[in-house]
Amino acid sequence: PTDPVSVIHAFKNLGVVKRFRLIISGESLFNDGVAITLYSILVIFISLGSITALQASIIIIKSVLGVFYLALSLDIQLTYFSVGLMTSLLRS
Repeated sequence: PTDPVSVIHAFKNLGVVKRFRLIISGESLFNDGVAITLYSILVIFISLGSITALQASIIIIKSVLGVFYLALSLDIQLTYFSVGLMTSLLRS
């Protein structure tokens, strides 16, 4: 099966190491992010009609950097949340 949910379920049934299951889940999320980014870029291209190679390059760079910035900011926020949660649990 190529569906990540099916693969993870099969891995659980087979007793595959949790780290490997996490890698597969992360790769699946990465693929989803790439697909969303490419779809967004294509929608912009279609809505603009005809554009130059320079305009296309700028749109692609902005889209990729935007997704990277969003992912980085979410990662930082989740890290602070996790550290705060762990600290409060350890203190109690």
